Amino acid sequence: MPLVGASHSLNLVGDEAPYFTSLGEFDSWVDKPSRKLRSVLPYTPRSRTVTPPERGQLLVCHDYKGGYNEKPSTLSYTFNLWSYCKTFIYFAHHRITIPPSGWITAAHRQGVKMLGTIIFEGSGEPDALQLLFGRLPSSVTGPALSEQTSNSFPVSPHYARALTCLARQRGFDGYLLNVECPLRGGSEQARALTAWIDLLRHYLKTEIGDHTEVIWYDSIIYTGDLAWQDRLNNYNLVFYPPSTGFFTNYSWPPFFPTLTTQYARSLTIPGKAVQDIYVGIDVWGRNQYGDGGFGTYRALTQIAPSGLGLSVALFAPAWTWETTEETPNWTWHDWWKYDRKLWLGPEDPTETVPVPPMSEISLRKRASDPEVPLPGPFMPIVSYFENLSPPNPLDLPFVTFFSPGIGFRWFVKGKELMDTRERGWTDVHKQTSLGNLIWPRPVPLWEEGAGRGEILLGSTSLDFMNAWLGGSSVKATLRFSGDEAADFRHVWLPLQSIPVNPGQSYDVSLIYKTGAPGLDLETAIAVRSPWEFDLSEATTEELEDDWIELHVHFMLPKDRATAREVRSVVGIVLGFATGDPSQPCELPISIGLLSVYPSPPRLPSKSVHHKPRVLWANYLKHLLTWEIAAHFNPIPDGALEPQPPDNTELRWEISPAITAYPKFMFFNIYVEARSAVGFYRGPEYAAFIGTTGWDGRENRFYVEDTMLPEGLKTGSGVDVRFYVQGVTDRGEVLPWIDGVFVEAKL
Repeated sequence: MPLVGASHSLNLVGDEAPYFTSLGEFDSWVDKPSRKLRSVLPYTPRSRTVTPPERGQLLVCHDYKGGYNEKPSTLSYTFNLWSYCKTFIYFAHHRITIPPSGWITAAHRQGVKMLGTIIFEGSGEPDALQLLFGRLPSSVTGPALSEQTSNSFPVSPHYARALTCLARQRGFDGYLLNVECPLRGGSEQARALTAWIDLLRHYLKTEIGDHTEVIWYDSIIYTGDLAWQDRLNNYNLVFYPPSTGFFTNYSWPPFFPTLTTQYARSLTIPGKAVQDIYVGIDVWGRNQYGDGGFGTYRALTQIAPSGLGLSVALFAPAWTWETTEETPNWTWHDWWKYDRKLWLGPEDPTETVPVPPMSEISLRKRASDPEVPLPGPFMPIVSYFENLSPPNPLDLPFVTFFSPGIGFRWFVKGKELMDTRERGWTDVHKQTSLGNLIWPRPVPLWEEGAGRGEILLGSTSLDFMNAWLGGSSVKATLRFSGDEAADFRHVWLPLQSIPVNPGQSYDVSLIYKTGAPGLDLETAIAVRSPWEFDLSEATTEELEDDWIELHVHFMLPKDRATAREVRSVVGIVLGFATGDPSQPCELPISIGLLSVYPSPPRLPSKSVHHKPRVLWANYLKHLLTWEIAAHFNPIPDGALEPQPPDNTELRWEISPAITAYPKFMFFNIYVEARSAVGFYRGPEYAAFIGTTGWDGRENRFYVEDTMLPEGLKTGSGVDVRFYVQGVTDRGEVLPWIDGVFVEAKL
């Protein structure tokens, strides 16, 4: 299985507990030292120039079978539309829900904030009270004077501080607060709770960063009563200022979004905007206008993110999975097509998507309710939101091997190392962009003056049979009509939007393969924006298993752009000719890897550059650990020649560590048993057993017997070597000369 031992990591206690069922249980964590999960990718903000400030944005609230259902040894639901999402909430019904480290990294890789959940429901009222009082002592204590001086509720910072420590240790960005039980202390307790929310927001922003969020769910009102309002109004307004966002309940009539916008714009609360209000939509359609499912667009039409400016909180998008997985002969591919249709629309734009008629609940109306026009035909969810770029590669190198976080095999450098077709695997940590400009179908464009004929409807799919790295590649099939006058035609295929800084040099690498018999084919990387880029001459390298790598440097000169950051598009130009141009033709191309990163600094000839490597490894009681390092190219010739003592020239210069010191996405782990004659053949002959990342721990891998090849198990006394191979944050698989082995006895 290409994953760390997840059965171990999901049943941990102490500082690694996946969630807490009570505040008392949480206090036992507070009492123990906690180690930061350093392999969890930190949050990096997206470009600040791509989204109009007055447009509403998308928050996705994940509620999948109670949470924590991702198992490495089977297929599970994953969310794949990160480019349309601003914030993601990992939701479950535990008192404190902590997002799994893989989900945090997947979100941060694409510039999305990840929040946990604090929930009080059912019997949660005592804990809701304790939240304000803080941890209670074991000793006898009381006020210094017995005379009662105040009936107000005290507010302790204990849990605000502790929850901030938890978010910092695990690497996520804040919380959804869901108080769905009445507050018996009434308005005094409600007032104290608003002060506590402000405390939590203060600690998060001070100790983690300004990007952190505290989202309040519309539930209790100023009296402490549980009374969902389905909009922002005076009854729940007191919870709006201390939070960073307000998540309304779902049971709103269709005129409420307009009413909410009007009310929000009448407020004079500093720092608040209409976009801070997230109107709830339940994809299951429970008492929801539009009935959810493929009627979700009806609710989105009334919310009107681009018109009214309201944001959207989309709850339980795994509806597509949970309502279809019991279908006879159901497959992951069936779900992916179904899910894409809801989010992106049908593959064929002429297809009509059937939508059930509006239910009685959706159409319910009081005589005093204003008339609201009924929505038109089906619209995919993404129609209402901006398609956002990932963070600037200057801040976070962009790399994708087109993984949805599931797979059926595992590939390293085009070579299949593991086959799990019978059950598949899930590892959200390995999830990367699927190419935000290539779905639901490719959109190729003729190069100016170099295209003839009609571009027919093509298709985009995930290919789990061929991959360069991980479990999949993206396959685009382009189709063209015949044209007797056509000679050599050139078409540009956009793949991914990327923000770049003018005056900054970037490198882009693209690994692809194509199977186009009868076509004379040429390829090149292209980077496009409103302004023209300078591109270096591309290098081409033939790799294993017919994969080909293209590599270029590009830069947008400062004198050509007016913005500090420019949204650009990376794609591939395909030049092709057919034997008979009068006939229609088809051009399939698979993209295995795309990476964009700042060009290494061009330093003087005496510079000494860092190169990443794995330094050493250790094995003890199932646990494999290692250390990473940098090593250097040889000292330049002449650098050690004797010089006068007053000579001011440096003997060598070190390239900046911030750009050159090793950073890794994950590590591949292999094992080889000692042969009968007492030697090891080497890493090329070792068996792949898994990758790191599932548990969020840095430079470690928990070896379980189920991962080992047949004949190997703990306690067998067999001598083995484990091999550790790094994969950098640019998608480079390190050569074995930069890997390590460690010998062990099972």
